[in-house]
Amino acid sequence: MTFLSSEKYRTRVHRVIAKPLDGEAVAFGALVLHGTPPSLNNIFVNGKKGRFKSSGYKTWQVRACMQLRRQSGWHVPGRVEIKLAFNRSETRCDIDNLIKPVLDILMASGRIADDRNVMKVEAAFEKGVTGTRIEIRSATQ
Repeated sequence: MTFLSSEKYRTRVHRVIAKPLDGEAVAFGALVLHGTPPSLNNIFVNGKKGRFKSSGYKTWQVRACMQLRRQSGWHVPGRVEIKLAFNRSETRCDIDNLIKPVLDILMASGRIADDRNVMKVEAAFEKGVTGTRIEIRSATQ
């Protein structure tokens, strides 16, 4: 978040959605990503001028975004609940390190407006899952 300075006051500016929400609004949607996302431990690299996204993570983001955009033309507006299933044999990562990259790609592909709207996340390693299975549901009030 950034702050804009003014003579009289400071205004807080919120993040702008990088991509517009895709297609029609629905209450539930399911997607599949081929492969497992990179671990949170490997998506940022320290450099001389701070932290930045690793080249492997950038490549994964582009590929994953294209996969999600090809699968459907919908988004789940407002507050959401997300259920994730990963294949344990495809990764040695801790499950909590796989969640953030998936939330980021859901925003980038226009499936959800912002990861701040995620009220609940369920994640599990399941047998028989190929890649990453994602279910997005509108959160009940």
